[in-house]
Amino acid sequence: MLLITLAIFGLITARYRNIRRFELQISIFILLYIIGEIFEVYKFPAISTSLPYIGPQFHIAAALFLAVMLWLRLFSVRKNEYKMIDKFESDDNVNGNIP
Repeated sequence: MLLITLAIFGLITARYRNIRRFELQISIFILLYIIGEIFEVYKFPAISTSLPYIGPQFHIAAALFLAVMLWLRLFSVRKNEYKMIDKFESDDNVNGNIP
C-alpha cells in the first residue's frame, strides 16, 4: 500500500516541475512522509543497524519542510501585498443600506 502511494505521488511530483506550485510542494512533503513510513514499517537490516532512527528523522524532515514551505508562502503573500482569500469586503447591502 505504501509503495502504491509512493508511486502515485512520485508521478504527481514529476508532473509538476515548478517548485513554486503548491501541488509540487505538498507532493514533496507527502513523499518524505511516505519514505519515513516505509523505513519505520519495513525494518531493513542493512539500514537499521547503521541508522536506527531513519524513519522518524524523515518524519521530522517532512514536518520541517511543511513548516518552512507554509511560512515562505505566507511571507511572500504579505511581501507582495496580495489579497487574502479569507478576508471579506464590506458590502452596503449586507448592512441594510439598500438605496
